[in-house]
Amino acid sequence: MLNDFLQVLLRPYWLSPRGLMTKQGMTKMPKYVLYASTAFAPHLNHVEMQAKAEEFYSAYDEGFGERNRYEHAWGPELAFYATCGFESYADFAAGVNKVMKIFEGRFATANLNILNHRDDILVKVMDRETNTAVAAASR
Repeated sequence: MLNDFLQVLLRPYWLSPRGLMTKQGMTKMPKYVLYASTAFAPHLNHVEMQAKAEEFYSAYDEGFGERNRYEHAWGPELAFYATCGFESYADFAAGVNKVMKIFEGRFATANLNILNHRDDILVKVMDRETNTAVAAASR
């Protein structure tokens, strides 16, 4: 599943293993990927959830520079996902520091109606013979 995810990372409006890509901001295949998953309160309609997801994930744009967004609007999981790329853990730390300033600033009192949230770091595993991504490892 994660290999498929890496293969479609840059394709716009593609049905990924977790949902439909609704925003493509990443322009290259990074060495590492921050994969964020967020679910919002069930009293919001889907359009309201989309607006909250875009507001929340805008911090990732500012922190990491590029972001793809996905949404899953059917089945048991109604959630939104974002991917941001980075080339080293130093880049990751710099991006997280920018994101945390936004969380501590304008999002400190914002009512985003987040039910749950999770961030994972995916590491691309390359096949030495073909030089293609074959898998990813979380954290």
